[in-house]
Amino acid sequence: MQIRKCKGSVTAFFILYFAFCILHSAASAGVVRTFDGKLYEGEIRLETSDTLSITPKGGAATKLALDDVLLADFRTVEVSPDRWTSRDIGPVTIPGVMRAQGTTITVKGSGAGMGGTDKDECHFASQSLKGDGQIIARVVSVGQSDRQARAGIMIRATFDRASTYVGVAVLAGGGAVCTHRSRMGGDTRVANSNANVPTWLKLIRRGDNYTAFSSPDGETWEQMASESFSIPQPASVGLFVSAFRRDAATTAVFDHVAMGPLKNESGPAFKGIILRDGTMLACEIRSANDSAVRIWREREQDVAVPVSEVSRIILNSPPKELAPALQKSGRTGALLKEGNFFEGTFGGIQDNRIRISSVLFGVRSFEPWQVLGIVLRDVSAMTSRYEIRLTNGSRLPTDQLEWGKDAVTINNSAAGKIRFQPWEFAEIRAGASRFRPLQQIRPQNVRPAVPGGFAVNSTTVGLPMVLAGQPAEHGLGLAAGTSVSYGLEGAYRLAMAKLGVPEGILPTVAIRFVITGDDRELYRGPLMTSLSDPASVALTVIGIKTLTFRVEPAAGSFGGAGLVADPALVK
Repeated sequence: MQIRKCKGSVTAFFILYFAFCILHSAASAGVVRTFDGKLYEGEIRLETSDTLSITPKGGAATKLALDDVLLADFRTVEVSPDRWTSRDIGPVTIPGVMRAQGTTITVKGSGAGMGGTDKDECHFASQSLKGDGQIIARVVSVGQSDRQARAGIMIRATFDRASTYVGVAVLAGGGAVCTHRSRMGGDTRVANSNANVPTWLKLIRRGDNYTAFSSPDGETWEQMASESFSIPQPASVGLFVSAFRRDAATTAVFDHVAMGPLKNESGPAFKGIILRDGTMLACEIRSANDSAVRIWREREQDVAVPVSEVSRIILNSPPKELAPALQKSGRTGALLKEGNFFEGTFGGIQDNRIRISSVLFGVRSFEPWQVLGIVLRDVSAMTSRYEIRLTNGSRLPTDQLEWGKDAVTINNSAAGKIRFQPWEFAEIRAGASRFRPLQQIRPQNVRPAVPGGFAVNSTTVGLPMVLAGQPAEHGLGLAAGTSVSYGLEGAYRLAMAKLGVPEGILPTVAIRFVITGDDRELYRGPLMTSLSDPASVALTVIGIKTLTFRVEPAAGSFGGAGLVADPALVK
């Protein structure tokens, strides 16, 4: 009798911040970011073992060495060109129109503006969205029918001019505005911000909460507003243009338009084995004894993996709240379905029974449905040049790909040759051997604002290193007013981290991150609180000798602290 076949994807743990996706043959539109800060969009293909190409719609292909690629994302949410609904809202005198070409959308609209209890007048190009989701777009241009003419993105309950909605727009004369109406026929509330065309806009819906952002580059986002009210399901999500005049029309151009469900930040589920080197291989577990775990995969139907190389056996993907129990180091045994951890030594899997030997309870036998995962030993840190993820959840560290016409092969010291069809590729990213954790470098200079104002691998306020629900493995804690400098001596290409305020700090306390290189400002973030989404930064530091992180308190704010989560330098 066999344990049932395991099909799944990567579990919430062991997932890092930066990943990039790649497909060959069955390629589709995606985004590639390189170490030198360049951004490419188009169809991505794996050309050879160390080269990919990206072809924009209607353009010529660009070939890139894998060693030059930081991020290539194939799972960006794309709009569906055949599902657009385009219509006027309110009594406009000049009918509007929209034209879509890939992720570039042109919208022409009239109307006297957006606001009041029942005075919305605009042209709205939209698609339907059910559940949590988002829309992102860059406003490339806005016609100057009026300085208040605007173009933006919107989530709306109905096409009635008095409908509940939330929208964020950039004005032809400069500035950005977020408006919302929380009930049918209710008053409209407004929040203003600084922005100039072109600018990026983003709206996120989580439950009944709506958050608006703007960005000059699509990477560093500043929160403009966050409101909570109900918009019935499904909502209409899309682009709107208002000329702010009834006797004129304004044309706006949007590009990089993407909308749809929010990505699962915790990662999908995973079933299979996790090796000591961090390899996660989705598979069916045939059997196991004290020398080998026998697994089944398509194309490698019966493989014996030395049990000494296996760290975890995941039989049933654990729920989010139990996943940390399988991450915990320094113990062995089985995590049971009800959440208890049965400590002991793994004795094998045979006749559809799992044996665990316990000092206290002797040998216990479990059925597969009773066990979420088995812990055999700790996982070592990965030091590969690349990391690859597949659509079935496998995660593979490797220093080299063997590319072939019909399959891609990765050599693994424990599992042997692992072959995949090109369409199975989901992600590939720069591996850990190309990164150096910043906390491994001794600070060149620390200027604490208060005693204990700087900490390595902890916060300065005694709270866990958690940003927006995501724990950090490593980090630098800085009290407000503190700065810390590191000597790089021009040896690195890129500095990366997530910046935020640890969970648990009162949301009334705000801080700002500033990063400088050789006294030149590289990054100045928005004001943040513990409720703000963390900011992911990737800064070019080629030739820079001294890198400094500084946390500034908001005007009139006292105390506070920031966390530089999982900072890394790229060689």
